[in-house]
Amino acid sequence: GEFAALHVIDTPDVGAAVVARVIDRALASRAGLARAYFGERPGHPVVLARRHWRDVLAAVSGDTGAGSYLRRRADVENVDCSDLASGRDVDEAARP
Repeated sequence: GEFAALHVIDTPDVGAAVVARVIDRALASRAGLARAYFGERPGHPVVLARRHWRDVLAAVSGDTGAGSYLRRRADVENVDCSDLASGRDVDEAARP
């Protein structure tokens, strides 16, 4: 099947190893949904099977991304990647 990996550019320590781990879990999952987690914090990348694309696009609003769609689903694979990266968003660190 077809999948999309959604990633942001303001998490500079999230590299290829994180992306590969999340893709692998999405491919192996029944739902075709996986999201990186860093400790208790959700992050990027998010990997979605094609069958979710339409609903994700309908749920996206402004800066919220796919989060609202993912929070409504119990079948998202939460992939711990804290051994590979911090997932730190440089924009969040810059906010007062």
